[in-house]
Amino acid sequence: MMTPAVTVGADAGLQQVVDAVESGGGPVLAVVDGSGRVIGTIEPEALPALFDARGPRVAGTPRQRRRRDRLAAATARDLMTPLGRTPRP
Repeated sequence: MMTPAVTVGADAGLQQVVDAVESGGGPVLAVVDGSGRVIGTIEPEALPALFDARGPRVAGTPRQRRRRDRLAAATARDLMTPLGRTPRP
């Protein structure tokens, strides 16, 4: 049986993204538009300023907190990798 993917809307705020990742839905979070179509993905491993290497936990070093604070107004659309592109290292 296939486990459904965890999704967030494109306009979801940072806290909603963090909550969705922490819910343990898998290594990738799907970002959907208003029609429910997947328009991109968020990979926590590609966002070390938001998540630490141990898993979907909010990172806690001072540098990571400053970076996260700057991203506080970011939406899922800002954090996602659009479909058809590969994340930057």
